[in-house]
Amino acid sequence: MKRFAALAFLCLVCLLCAPAAFAEQEDAIPREWEDVISDAPVTAQEFMDLAPGEMAAAAGRLLAEGAQAPLRLAGRTLAVLLLAGAVRSLCPDKGSAASLLDAVVALSVFSLCSASLLGVVEMLGAALESSRVYLAAFIPVFASAMAACGQTSGALVYAGLFFTGVNLIAGVLCAVGLPVTQVCLSFCAAGCVCDVVDLTKLAKLVCKWCKWLLGACATAFTALMTLQSAFAQSADSAALKTGKFLLGSSIPLVGKALSDAMGSVLASLRMLKGSIGFAAVAVIAAAFLPVIAQCVAYKLVFAAGELASGALGSKKSEALFAGLADCAGLYVSMAFFFSFIVVCATVLMVLLGGAG
Repeated sequence: MKRFAALAFLCLVCLLCAPAAFAEQEDAIPREWEDVISDAPVTAQEFMDLAPGEMAAAAGRLLAEGAQAPLRLAGRTLAVLLLAGAVRSLCPDKGSAASLLDAVVALSVFSLCSASLLGVVEMLGAALESSRVYLAAFIPVFASAMAACGQTSGALVYAGLFFTGVNLIAGVLCAVGLPVTQVCLSFCAAGCVCDVVDLTKLAKLVCKWCKWLLGACATAFTALMTLQSAFAQSADSAALKTGKFLLGSSIPLVGKALSDAMGSVLASLRMLKGSIGFAAVAVIAAAFLPVIAQCVAYKLVFAAGELASGALGSKKSEALFAGLADCAGLYVSMAFFFSFIVVCATVLMVLLGGAG
């Protein structure tokens, strides 16, 4: 009887001291968690406080910054096309001279556009590399936050499958994907001067298959992460509910109160975990949204150039602009593919942690 009374008194003391201890822990969260949240360009609370007008203004600034270089390129290419059209109208011979002029115009356009697209390639490669370095430091921190919330199996999936997959994807895109796009640019240039083999169609086919492969990989990886995370969350929820039941039923008098207190602490930790997960989403968005916006702007410029070339009778320039538009679309697909994988996996882990 004395042992039972001592045990009950000890549990009561723990219950009374728990709120203060938990409050101290919330004020002094691990340094790594604080660093992740502070390194984000915008926090979850700041994002929630943004008004729709402020979001629209931020999107407008992003589009304006991304459209400056494409608009300058559009002006230059339009000047070249108009000058070529004027020269073509004065050319008495519509045969070989017109064909030579068409090839010269196409190469001039390519010399203007290739430098811009190679700059986009560098931006995309830098975004992929910086994201890979950031995720190498972020994933262990977020996995520790998941484990603190009771998602031990989910943390293993995120730190294992996702960490391996995202590093593999980034490495393949940098080592294979970006060089393939440069080869496609070379095919587009060669197709302007070579009449024996239509290399522009080959470049278009390569871009088409690369986009299809990216879509298939995104679908397969997302499905695998979803299934693994769902199974892991089921195991975590069962273990957490079992622990709360044993805590509430095995300790007389104060067991239920301790179980409720543990639920409150877990709810606070899940809110903190959501803030940490949002930090990764913000960083990835800040890295890839400017690249995607600029690539979309270039694609629109190239589509307009294709229409202008067709109207002015420059067939090789028209085919060149079509190939450049396909390359710009491939850059958009690559940037969206990587950011989609990271954002979806992180958001999935945040949402699955609400049970239990």
